[in-house]
Amino acid sequence: MSDGLVVVDTCWNFTYLNKKFCELVGCSSDELTGKNMWAQFPEMVGTSFYEAAHLAKEKQQFTEQADFNKKINKWLERKIYPSEKGLLILYNDITERKRAEQKTRQAQQELEEFKAALSLTTMVAVTDPDGTISWVNENFCAISQYCANELVGRKHGLLTQANHSPAAYAEIVEAFSKGTAWQGEMRNKTKDGTTIWVHSTVVPFLDLQGRPSHNVIICQDITKRKIAEKVLAESERLYRTLIENYSDAVFITDLQGNITKTNHQAEELSSLSQQDIVGKNVLQFLPATLRDKLSTSLPMLLQGKSLQVSGVIDCFNAPFTAVIAIAPVKVDEQITSFFIKFSDVSKKVDYEKDIKLLNDTTLALSTTPTLKDATASVIRLLCQYGDFQYGECWMPLYGQPFIKMKSSWWFGNEYRIMKASSEFKTFDSRIDKPSILGSNKWCFSGNIQNDSSFRRKQEAATCGLQSYLSVPLIYRNKLLGVFVLFTTKVLNHPSVDADRLQELVSKLGGELERRNSAEELDRFFNLSPELLCIIGFDGFAKKSNPAFQQLLGYSEDEMSSIKVRELVHPDDISAIKPVREQMIQGRPYKNLELRYRSKDGSYRWLSCSTQSLVEENLVYVTAHDVTQQKLQLEEIERIKIAIDNTSDAISIASSPEHLLYTNPSFEKLLGWTTDKLNAIGWANIFVKPELPHQIVDLLSVQKSWEGDVQLYDTEGNSRDFNLRANIFLNQNGNIKYLCSIFTDIAEQKKAQQEVIKLSQAVEQSENEIYIINPKTGLFSYVNRRALENLGYSAAEIQRLTPVGINPGANRYSFKKQVILLQTGKSKSISYQAYHVRKDGSSYPIEIQLSRIAHGQEQSILANVMDITERRKAEEALLIINERYQLVTKATNDAIWDWDEVKQICYYGEGYKTIFGHTFGNSFGDMELWVENIHPDDVERVVENFYSTAVNKLKEWVIEYRFRCADGSYKFVKDRGYAIFDASRKVVRITGALADNTEHKRSETLLREFNTELSRKVEEKTSKLGHALRLMRQEVIARVRTEETLQQSLQEKEVLLKEIHHRVKNNMAIISGLLSLQTRHAKHPELKVMLKDSQSRIKSMALIHELLYQSDDLSKINFRSYIDELTGGISNSFLDKEKEVKISIEAHEAELDIVQAVPCALILNELLTNCFKYAFVNEQKGEVHISFERSNSQYMLSVADNGIGMPAGFNINGIKTLGMQLVKNLVQQIGGKLYITAHASQKGAVFKIVW
Repeated sequence: MSDGLVVVDTCWNFTYLNKKFCELVGCSSDELTGKNMWAQFPEMVGTSFYEAAHLAKEKQQFTEQADFNKKINKWLERKIYPSEKGLLILYNDITERKRAEQKTRQAQQELEEFKAALSLTTMVAVTDPDGTISWVNENFCAISQYCANELVGRKHGLLTQANHSPAAYAEIVEAFSKGTAWQGEMRNKTKDGTTIWVHSTVVPFLDLQGRPSHNVIICQDITKRKIAEKVLAESERLYRTLIENYSDAVFITDLQGNITKTNHQAEELSSLSQQDIVGKNVLQFLPATLRDKLSTSLPMLLQGKSLQVSGVIDCFNAPFTAVIAIAPVKVDEQITSFFIKFSDVSKKVDYEKDIKLLNDTTLALSTTPTLKDATASVIRLLCQYGDFQYGECWMPLYGQPFIKMKSSWWFGNEYRIMKASSEFKTFDSRIDKPSILGSNKWCFSGNIQNDSSFRRKQEAATCGLQSYLSVPLIYRNKLLGVFVLFTTKVLNHPSVDADRLQELVSKLGGELERRNSAEELDRFFNLSPELLCIIGFDGFAKKSNPAFQQLLGYSEDEMSSIKVRELVHPDDISAIKPVREQMIQGRPYKNLELRYRSKDGSYRWLSCSTQSLVEENLVYVTAHDVTQQKLQLEEIERIKIAIDNTSDAISIASSPEHLLYTNPSFEKLLGWTTDKLNAIGWANIFVKPELPHQIVDLLSVQKSWEGDVQLYDTEGNSRDFNLRANIFLNQNGNIKYLCSIFTDIAEQKKAQQEVIKLSQAVEQSENEIYIINPKTGLFSYVNRRALENLGYSAAEIQRLTPVGINPGANRYSFKKQVILLQTGKSKSISYQAYHVRKDGSSYPIEIQLSRIAHGQEQSILANVMDITERRKAEEALLIINERYQLVTKATNDAIWDWDEVKQICYYGEGYKTIFGHTFGNSFGDMELWVENIHPDDVERVVENFYSTAVNKLKEWVIEYRFRCADGSYKFVKDRGYAIFDASRKVVRITGALADNTEHKRSETLLREFNTELSRKVEEKTSKLGHALRLMRQEVIARVRTEETLQQSLQEKEVLLKEIHHRVKNNMAIISGLLSLQTRHAKHPELKVMLKDSQSRIKSMALIHELLYQSDDLSKINFRSYIDELTGGISNSFLDKEKEVKISIEAHEAELDIVQAVPCALILNELLTNCFKYAFVNEQKGEVHISFERSNSQYMLSVADNGIGMPAGFNINGIKTLGMQLVKNLVQQIGGKLYITAHASQKGAVFKIVW
């Protein structure tokens, strides 16, 4: 039995306890039987269970109660069944159910917390299947600038076709048709018209029929990211534009000279396409002489220095003279590539010096690492061009307010320092020479000392500078800066053509603009923390930024030599295919998460977004490393699962006074939450409140501490725990976290106590227990019972072997049994033998041998039972069996005994004497019995018999017809009793057939008598009813027509009441006569029929009693009548063994006597049948009576939850008087009878409508 069962008497003493209850409380049945329940469990006194038990006993009513038992640390549900002899209490352990309810509440709380966290950063909306919004979170309203009322009821923009391209909208529709989620990006507008970009995830939810019920839409605002991507794309296009618009042929090569990038001027110069050029080595385009020069100068280039050579290029369509400038390109101070410029100088002009200046300045601008260094180089070239000794530049547009040629200037054969006072440390031409601004023309001063606008006269005199020329740097009508060139000579006019110099300087504007743009682009590309990469449609990386290379560990050359697909994790390859198709079509793809292999073989998670330029066969990729996020999320999830699911209580505190966190097991074990602990001071739950502070002091020295502590739970009970504490310090050496793990050691201590109890149980066992060393054959242990039975002392028995106390065995046979146990061929061996005591007497025993681990060795355990009493019982059983045979022969019933295990039945002598069959007093199968059952009864009887074993019923009773040897049939009553084994399985059913033929005949006669009596009662009732109707009509007529005869009318009413009273009394007399007749009736069936008639008369008498008590003599309150009638019938069938509950649901309605009498008889019959037949073999039941009035129509129904109607029930075929009365009375009032009865469903419903 899965529930604990306890029976106590009226004095609260235990009379029975089952095994389950003993396991729950940890006590044996012998320890508690006969003892007072409250004395054994004093902690229950005053509890809700104590009050419920006393209430059930006092009021004799069933009671349920549940609470937490602190002693056994479990939730118990108790069902209390009272009786006159005491209480029967069922215990059910509902601890797991309570824990499941607690986990459900906790999961709901966590779900709400996750929902709140999601609402802080994410826009969430819920729509119906057609996209109409039904709910939005606060963040959705905050970002969209709409309030919730404005959004609810509107179509969500994501689910509107107008906001998508046809292809994207088709993807959404397809995803929803498959019941799958959809992700994508879309552009939307806020309430004020501002455009925002969101990344949306739409998850459709289905109902139980698989139809869409609603959608959940989760959006993240990615507007800032989209703007950054747009800026990056514009920078990329600008970078390519600068390269393409460069006036000379440009080649970008790797360190081996292989060309990786070029511009269209290189294509024109070489007459080759870019695809044909890229990948070739630049040395292929050079003559042998130039190749030798480059090979010789390679170490210089690798040192970061630039190189310029010239020669005739003859490997293209037409030979030409070229100046080749080579400059190394550094990334993070490492040379990664070479910038090579081919300048065609075949068409020289007279202005060779100008061209040289332009070439030199261009080279300086294109090869120097920074714009500042490039500008300084240009100043130096301008000084050489015009025989100037010092120069400065002012370019605030590019963030260069002041640039000097060098920290010193060249004069003769030595350097002289050009110092500047702190006041004029930064040169600003807007102050020194305002005439340039506005006119955008050059300005010359032949004598600095005479120039009133020049402020640094002292510094100029110290350095010997006499005159200067200021030249504006103009590009596209925009003043980019001013070059100021100084000389040591006093001049009347510039030493160069200032107009030509200004024109030449202005030509540098484009280079400076491109250089600045390229520098900004490179700076963005190289310094961006985002991972940037340009991939060709061939799958190779064309360019990657340092962040990308540093993350994966590859150099740019290594990246460009490996297909990107080869770096992707094999499990993620399938995710690339749909992305590749979109890239080929020029469509962007966002937030694709893939794993890429690093150089060291490890994998990194990257979230990539792509944009392809189909015309360039390039894919621009931006990515960011999400490996740590992935690992952290996985680690956090694993840690959270581990902490939430561990059975140990875990807490994290910032100090002994403040608690930060407790896991679910903390509340489960002790009942404390974090808030409650902080409210009371969590150190106060320690039985010793000073202990946490002492532990913290120890942890500051040894970092960890472990020991046993006692804690109070919320009920105030102290609990034993093993505490493992660790401390974590911050950078200042103060406590940051104090982590504590509490392990409940109550079970451990209980197990230790169980071991002690087990040892005591073995020692106190009524069986003899021996532990034998298989090597020596001697006893290692012998319990007290063995010493008492054999008469040996402990020292004496240690010198004996099993053969010494069992003379019937020999050493060889015993050793053979030991080998079988040691090899595992037998788990246990049982046999019977004799033990010889020290005094020489012997007694029979049953031995069971098994192998156990005893200490460090394998030993043999012998469990020996003294079977002296069992032998005596077996002998007594033989005598009982002989008596059973004699009783079987002496009884008048046909005895039978069915063995379920052997599938054989014993048929007693009665089958010969009663039925004349030859198989009496013999064994046979079930077919002998089944063949002689009447064909109309055989299916019902056999099915009922086998259900006894299936449903584990203790008793089986049924009536049917059994064939005699001469072919005739007799009515029999068959009663059987089931016998169960230890596992509650039916092993035998024993019973007897009793001849019931005469009883059936008496029942038929009684039914005929009852029918005739009912007919006469109905006839008399009809006549009385007719008389009452006449009187009522007369009284009503007199009330209407003779108002003056009020006194006479009152006398008539008194008379009519007296008639009702006398009719009621006459019926009471009839009922009394029937009661007297019942006492003298000999047949039980006749008594039942007389009682039924008596009940019917009482129901009609109650009508007249209510009319007598009523002010209106023509009608009665049928609601009151139902209450009176059900109370009377319930009392007449009062049975202490059964509890039948009657519930009434009736409308207030009045019926005249013509309707009231038939309805009363109908209700009497239906209620009587419920009590007699509906609850056979049932301990309790329910009967529900309903009476309703709707306009002029009435409905009366009687329903029960009993055994129900038999299969094939038909009221037209029922011959019982009760059912015939119901049928006739329903017809009398002009109503219809509806019966609901199912053989497979408990209960029946009778409903009358008229």
